[in-house]
Amino acid sequence: MKRITALLAILFLFGVTAWGAQEGALGQGGPGGPGGPGGPGGRHLVKALERLDLSSEQKHAIAVILKNNREEAKKDFEALKQAHEGLREVTDKTPGNEAAVKAAYKPVAVAGEQLALLHAKVKAQVDALLTPEQRAKAQKEREEFKGKMKDRFHNSHEDLDKWIDDNSK
Repeated sequence: MKRITALLAILFLFGVTAWGAQEGALGQGGPGGPGGPGGPGGRHLVKALERLDLSSEQKHAIAVILKNNREEAKKDFEALKQAHEGLREVTDKTPGNEAAVKAAYKPVAVAGEQLALLHAKVKAQVDALLTPEQRAKAQKEREEFKGKMKDRFHNSHEDLDKWIDDNSK
């Protein structure tokens, strides 16, 4: 049972990472990573920014913030990707070795933390440029996005639970 739980947790981790790489949105992910320019979710951020009806001055200032953080974001996202690949290798080669899995997960946590810190810094800088109405609109979109992702996550778990139930009889 411990092995199944560990495997499901690892599958969840990889699923969340893959989702994040594909489904970024304003405030979801970081610049250069999920939801940011230079990363796979950049187009989502562009669309989210366009929906905020930014002034020319705001567009310029936000572009400068993103440009100034782009290289660090790319580096941090690449570090996270490499850490995940290392974890995947360990789980493929020695899936029952808890100590090896724990050790391989530590770089994932460190890289994720770096990306989260950069995201928080950039988000604070961008939020400072938005009007109260724009911040409220962005927050509403983030909440809607989180709701959609929660539904997707729940639906995927229902599918897995059904498969387990159907095949464990």
